[in-house]
Amino acid sequence: MRPRKTLLCGTALLACSLYGAGAQADPVTVQLFYTTFAGGVNVDNVANVTLSGSTLTFGTKTAIATTAGADGILFLPDGNLAIAGQNINNPAQVHEITTSGAAVTSVSTTAASNGSYHLALSSNSPTATLYTMCNGGCGANLTRFTLAGGGLSGAGTDITVTGGTSQDVRGIIFDPVNSKWYYGTAGDGSISGTFGTVAFSGTNAALTQLLSGVAAHGLTFDPFTNDIIINSGTEIEQFDPTTGTIVSMVTVAGEQ
Repeated sequence: MRPRKTLLCGTALLACSLYGAGAQADPVTVQLFYTTFAGGVNVDNVANVTLSGSTLTFGTKTAIATTAGADGILFLPDGNLAIAGQNINNPAQVHEITTSGAAVTSVSTTAASNGSYHLALSSNSPTATLYTMCNGGCGANLTRFTLAGGGLSGAGTDITVTGGTSQDVRGIIFDPVNSKWYYGTAGDGSISGTFGTVAFSGTNAALTQLLSGVAAHGLTFDPFTNDIIINSGTEIEQFDPTTGTIVSMVTVAGEQ
């Protein structure tokens, strides 16, 4: 993935993705883009967010866009934002907008039952694969999109999920170090999901469970440690792919 000095948040999570040029001990100022789940103007930008290592301060919020549903958010290889459109449309949609909020395009999931809540990207290639997950209620499947020119292009393909003890996948993330995909099945606010690897083949995704009873709802690859950060409810856990174990866990106050 291309390093970015940008912070992205989805409203289902307080754990956010920070892309930086490298580990920094000195304070760093980044841009923050985030979504709000409840409708209206639902994509916002904070131009100046400063991380000092011990404190996090925020500049002025600017509302930039209103999309038909908004949950997951990430940067596409073309520099625009992808926004997961919940289940507002039938079938659901993923929206592409510029960082100033201008609409670019919207693409649909294939299956009418598939919502679009969380997003995951395979790489920064112009022809990378984008996955979206329905976050419960649509069976053992997710949707795959193949990018063109780094942006969204065309309807998605339905992917059937098998294996594991639960196929209700809530989040996936790609580890560029070992070239593996990881998944989590913890529901909103749950700290008792399953976690493991995903092997994609054609229109199938086979799960191999590694852990159970973990807060694996949101998943993030940490380029500083090469570990996978998983979170849900009040827990944030750090998974080491080399040892296959949770190496640290913190509990935070309130719902995340």
